[in-house]
Amino acid sequence: MKYTKILIISLFCLFLFNVMRLPAACEVITGGVSFDWTFKNQEERDKTISYYYNILFENVQKTIDKTTFADYKKDKDRNLNTYFLKNNILSLQDRKLTGFYIFEKILYCYAIKYENKKKNIYYYDAMGTLRYFDILEKPYDEYPYKAYQYDASGKLKGVTYYVSEDDQYSFKADGKFYCRWYQDKCYDKKAKMIITRKIQE
Repeated sequence: MKYTKILIISLFCLFLFNVMRLPAACEVITGGVSFDWTFKNQEERDKTISYYYNILFENVQKTIDKTTFADYKKDKDRNLNTYFLKNNILSLQDRKLTGFYIFEKILYCYAIKYENKKKNIYYYDAMGTLRYFDILEKPYDEYPYKAYQYDASGKLKGVTYYVSEDDQYSFKADGKFYCRWYQDKCYDKKAKMIITRKIQE
């Protein structure tokens, strides 16, 4: 029974990877951006979505060469990184970590930002296999910027606009709005919370 439960959870996490758009990892900062998504009416939210769509979907590269991230297909420090995530140790000397969770408890993927590669972010499933790869137009600590996310085959999966460390707007590759991230919570176009992440406080 125990192993059946583990199998079901593993399959569910794999399903989430196929349907969810992941934003680049981030850390929370205090002050700056105020969150108004849940207080806007639908017309106001749609207007905001259109504004960021027009910014993001211009000269978008649909595919990239897989050799771009060939050296990162497996997380060589997977055991260590999942240990750090479990113990909420998210900021290290050479990298920063962000965990993504379902039901706010089950880790289904995590992101790594390396200090020596500030224009790239790597997303791994819980087993340490690369699933997504982000290319940023600027270093991840210089806001605002656009981030283009590709899957392990090199195909575009989505685009995100980073207003700040706290605030991001994410779209799928076909241009459909996916969500607005604010701090540790992700909201859809109707302001319903759909997923959470663990971030450095």
